[in-house]
Amino acid sequence: MTEASAAPIEQRLWGMAVAIRRLIPAAQIRLFRSWARGAARHDSDIDRLITAPDAWLASRDRFVLLADLWGAVAQSDLLVDLVLHSSSEAARRAELALGATRGAAGSDLLVANFELQLFILTLK
Repeated sequence: MTEASAAPIEQRLWGMAVAIRRLIPAAQIRLFRSWARGAARHDSDIDRLITAPDAWLASRDRFVLLADLWGAVAQSDLLVDLVLHSSSEAARRAELALGATRGAAGSDLLVANFELQLFILTLK
C-alpha cells in the first residue's frame, strides 16, 4: 500500500479494506480492540479480523495469503495486526466467546469482548 500518513484514519482503514478485498473478494473485514472501542491512542496498532468463505480459504496457503495481505495493508507509520479466519472458525469463536461472557455475567448481556466488539466494514 502506498504511504498515506497524511490521510485521516478513516480513509486509511477504508483503503486497507479495499486492498484486502482485492485479495479476498468475499472477505468480511472487521476492526477490533482499541480502534473499534474508540479508545485508540496515536501509537495504537490497527487490529483487523478478516473472515473468508470456508471453501475459498481451504484452497489457499494461509501463510502466503497472510503475507500478501500484510504487504497490501502495511504502512510505515502504522502497526497493523491481521487475523485471518474462515467463516465457520469466526462463528465458532464468536459462539465460544458469547457463551463465556453469558456464563461470567449470568445473563444474555453482551460485554466488550474480542469477538463481540467487531465492526463490519461493508464495501459496496
